[in-house]
Amino acid sequence: MSKISLNASMRSNLLSLQQTQKLQDKTQLRLSTGLKVNSAIDNPSSYYTASALNNRAEDLGTLLDAMSQGIQVIKTANEALETGTALLQQAKAVASQFVPDYQPVKVDVEKLVSAQNKQRLEAAGTPVSLSKDWLLANGADYVVTNEAELRNAVLNATTGQKIVINGNVTINGAGDLNLASGVSLLGAESFDSRAVAANGGYQSSLTVTSQSSIVLNGDAEISGIEVNSAAQNAITVKGNANKIENVQINMNSAVRGSTAIRNLGELNVKNINIITNEQEHAKGIKNEKMLKIDGYLNIETNGKWGHAVGTYKDSTTTVESTAQVNIHTTGAIAAGFDLDTTSLVEIKGALINIASDQSRGFINENYGPTTGGNTLKIASGTELNINATGILSNNKGDGGVANPQTGTAENIVEIAQGVKINFYDNVQKAQNKLETSREWSNKAGTTAFVLGLNLAEDSAFTPVVSNAEHNQFNSILNQYNQLLSDASYKGINLLREGNLKINFNEERSSGIEVKGVDASSKNLGISDQPWVNHLNVEQSITELEDAINQLRSYAAEFGNYYSIVSTRQDFTENLMNVLSEGADKLTLADMNEESANVLALQTRQQLAINSLSLASQASQSVLKLF
Repeated sequence: MSKISLNASMRSNLLSLQQTQKLQDKTQLRLSTGLKVNSAIDNPSSYYTASALNNRAEDLGTLLDAMSQGIQVIKTANEALETGTALLQQAKAVASQFVPDYQPVKVDVEKLVSAQNKQRLEAAGTPVSLSKDWLLANGADYVVTNEAELRNAVLNATTGQKIVINGNVTINGAGDLNLASGVSLLGAESFDSRAVAANGGYQSSLTVTSQSSIVLNGDAEISGIEVNSAAQNAITVKGNANKIENVQINMNSAVRGSTAIRNLGELNVKNINIITNEQEHAKGIKNEKMLKIDGYLNIETNGKWGHAVGTYKDSTTTVESTAQVNIHTTGAIAAGFDLDTTSLVEIKGALINIASDQSRGFINENYGPTTGGNTLKIASGTELNINATGILSNNKGDGGVANPQTGTAENIVEIAQGVKINFYDNVQKAQNKLETSREWSNKAGTTAFVLGLNLAEDSAFTPVVSNAEHNQFNSILNQYNQLLSDASYKGINLLREGNLKINFNEERSSGIEVKGVDASSKNLGISDQPWVNHLNVEQSITELEDAINQLRSYAAEFGNYYSIVSTRQDFTENLMNVLSEGADKLTLADMNEESANVLALQTRQQLAINSLSLASQASQSVLKLF
């Protein structure tokens, strides 16, 4: 083939056209792919760097899918925990209906007194101090401010006269304060309700540091004062128709067998607070004849054998329907009411709250060759809330007899229909168990016989729980366990001790392991023991409460895992975007620039073609010579 010769101008223009075409091809490729680096030839460094970044982003995308599935596993377990908690709460509701709606009564006498003082202060408004002249002008016969004045008034007062203590009077001398029949010993607030202390307590008080007792000799009255006594008997009652109202007695006697009120006659008490401190055999009220309790009576006994109300031979104690008796005993063998010999205690529909920190509780009855024969009558409408070791307890009496013997006078207990008795055994942790004490409960067949116990049909203490009801409880537990078995996602069940491993990077050097748990009812400590009594039911309730708390703990733990994986999921998504963005910055073409390049190359190509045409015209002009 012969060689074609081109002149220099044509060859130069032809080369320019070829170069322009190459640039056009390159630019059009960038426009069509959007990449300025399409292969290692274009830019080896950028190409391989971008490839590495894109490959890592793809690997993280695979991990991101695994994280999403891991989150679903955790969410499945959490859903099962929420539903399981609801089932256990339902089981608790089933069990709770067989337990009386009663909590162990907590009697805090000092707190009660503070609350009453607050009420008194609110009712009184701004406290005032009453003058002697005002008191004398408004019914007082004697107004006393010291021991001498008080003793003189007590010595000279006659029936119907009123002795008023204005302020605090302290008795240091010996000799009882004998109020004559019909004489009243009063505080200033008995004349004006505003005459209270700044804390709502009694503005008038009598402090006895000696062994002097305040003696009521028939138809006498004490009202509206606070008595602080170190005597064996703070107040001694003799004769008939005596009355003690709106009085607080604080016993600080060191004498064994001290008593706040010793009643040897007929006495009516109303709105009384009594607090004894650490005396052995101390009693709030010792009744040896006739005692009627009306209004509120708050008694706290501290010390060994500190009975609140003691009743003695042939005495009668009546608790009216309008009364509320709150008793807290702390000493061993302490009881609310201590029945000694042939005494009668009759409760006519009152509310009685008794808390005993040691033994006994509501009633302690003595028995022996010369004691016993007591009678307890509880009328309809009475409500007893007792927190102790027994409702009715017995203490061996004269001669150290271990048990009642034939011929011993029986103690009689009569409980009428409509009596509500809430009893909590604070030793055995059981509610409403009809036992006279741990001492007697072990002697089968003797309790009811010796006590002469007569319970009405609707006064039973322990409702019966049937097998059908317990089967209902177990059915819910079975549903709970079946729910756990169904809480599986892609073969992983975190509530049946399945574990979940989630990787956070492509080298598997970063990740988390979600450890499963055994949330079965058995592992949570929920037993399926039969419900024989309330102790069993309460145990089931306690087990359910513990199990529910444990499920909530599991839910919190899985929630923490969920938060961690979700956070890493968000991080991985953002990291993938960062990697892809970095790769794009290395390889993506600038479309604006490439579009401009196309236009420029097209212009250059057109100019080159025109230039080539002009160059070829020189050769064409030669033809004109022929």
